[in-house]
Formats: sequence, structure tokens, C-alpha cells
Amino acid sequence: MISGPRLRRLGWLVSVIVAVGLVASAHYPVFVDDIDDIGRAHVIEDIARSQAFYGRLEPDQVDFYRFEAEAGESVSFEALVPKTDDLRSFRPAITISGPGLPDDGMRAPAGAAATSHYEGL
Repeated sequence: MISGPRLRRLGWLVSVIVAVGLVASAHYPVFVDDIDDIGRAHVIEDIARSQAFYGRLEPDQVDFYRFEAEAGESVSFEALVPKTDDLRSFRPAITISGPGLPDDGMRAPAGAAATSHYEGL
């Protein structure tokens, strides 16, 4: 049976391994502000990395993000809204625009690509 200092060291080692694993699997937080113009779009460098973008949207506001992907590559997005009474009817929409995407009849914002695709859940 392990006891005393060896048990404490083993406990610390297990704690460090668990903590590193939790940090490695967590979303990478990114705080965004003032990206309501296509020219100031936030560039997502690594679309394979799980990221959580934090910001605030006002009515009719659009935030822009830019990324590159290879044909056949999958990208997932979620828009989460705090569960409060004043946001009960707030339903943000996500539109992906870019060359080579099928045209679903939606209009892209001025300065953005001419085609867009939305795949709802």
C-alpha cells in the first residue's frame, strides 16, 4: 500500500494529468468586438480547433468571420443565447457565404460573396 509522501506525489500527478486533459479538450475562448463589417471580419486561422467566440449582438447587427476550408471539409457552428426573459424571442441566424457553395436564394451582405448555404439542424 502506498502512503505518506508517495501517496501525495501520486495524488498531485493524477491531478495534473486530469487538469491538463481538461484544458486540452476545452473550447479555446475568443472575445470579439467591432466585427460588424466584412472588412473587419475575424479571421479563424484553424477551423479544426474547437473555439468559442464571445460577443454581444444588437438587433439587426451582423458579425463577420472569415476562414478557409478544403473541399469536403466539415465545419460546425452554433449560436448560443443566454436563457433570459428579455432574449426569449431572439433567434440569431448563421449564413455561410463563399465561392463554390450552392445558391439557396439568400442574398449575401454587401461586400460578401455572392452565394450562401445554410444547413439547419
